[in-house]
Amino acid sequence: MCKGTLNHEDVYFIRKENIPKETLEQLNERWINNHGGIPVDKCIGKEVEHLIKNGVVTVWSCCGHSRWNSGAMARLSDKDKIESLGYETRVFENRLLEFNLNTGTKL
Repeated sequence: MCKGTLNHEDVYFIRKENIPKETLEQLNERWINNHGGIPVDKCIGKEVEHLIKNGVVTVWSCCGHSRWNSGAMARLSDKDKIESLGYETRVFENRLLEFNLNTGTKL
């Protein structure tokens, strides 16, 4: 089981150089520089990196840790990008999109 980024184990880092400039400008670049990249649960890391490389600004992701379905959240303005990549989105609290990931826990 992936223990996740909170335990600082099984972490996948999305390196700064793999983040498109237009996407990086919308993220906290100082935080990314201080941490060596964006830490993501290892088992969903490549999938989240694929989203980011395609211009999706993720604001949360979780592999599910064998207890929940894996998922991510992104800005409402990224709806078309996310759906063009094959994901079904749902609006969360009228301000974010949530969607299930293809990797990680599936219940």
